[in-house]
Amino acid sequence: MTSPRVGAYVDPVQLVVDWLEAQLVDPVIRVRTRLPDTITEDTIWVAYAGGGSAGDNVLPRVDLQSFRPGGEGDAQEVAKRGHNAMRALGGQTVNGQAVDNVDVWSWPAGQFWSPTVDRVIATYELDLPVYI
Repeated sequence: MTSPRVGAYVDPVQLVVDWLEAQLVDPVIRVRTRLPDTITEDTIWVAYAGGGSAGDNVLPRVDLQSFRPGGEGDAQEVAKRGHNAMRALGGQTVNGQAVDNVDVWSWPAGQFWSPTVDRVIATYELDLPVYI
C-alpha cells in the first residue's frame, strides 16, 4: 500500500494509537483517545495538537499524556516507555502511511492531575510524506 495522495486525510491520532498499542505490550500500557472517569491502570492518552505542512509533507503534532495511579513521579516510567516508542516511529510505516521522522516538540514533563494519579505530558511532531 502506498501513502495517500495530496488531499487525502491522514488521522495522526489513530496512527499513533495503533503504533503505541503494538509497542507497549509487556507490561501493557492502555492507549486511549478518551479518558475513563477513573484512571486505575497505566494509561497514555493521545490527542491532536495542531501542526502544519512543509512542501509535500504534513507535520501533525500529537500530545501524549501519560498517567499512573499512585503518587507524584510515578508516571515517569509510563512516559519513558511512550517516549521511546515515539522515537522509534520515525522510518516506520503504520497502516500503509510512511513516517519519515518524529521530532520532540515538548519533552515529557510532569503536570498535576490529582493527588492519586500522576501525569506527564509530551508533544511530538510527525513528518508524514504525502506523495503526488
